[in-house]
Amino acid sequence: ALKDDNYQFVGTITFMVLGDNRVLWKASVKDDKDVLFCKVSVRDINRLMIRTETKAINRGAHAVWLDPHVLK
Repeated sequence: ALKDDNYQFVGTITFMVLGDNRVLWKASVKDDKDVLFCKVSVRDINRLMIRTETKAINRGAHAVWLDPHVLK
């Protein structure tokens, strides 16, 4: 992941994993050094989606999912 601007990170980024439009996992970061790990069951899930969102001020916010994958 590459941060290619000089903006200071301000605000919160929320990462979510959704399965069939239900939130399976949700966590937020408030610092540009934060790292999150996620492991959820997707048994009986037909549609899987990963999403990030910010509220209010999001200047300098860079959300990256590194190597998302599903194991059977």
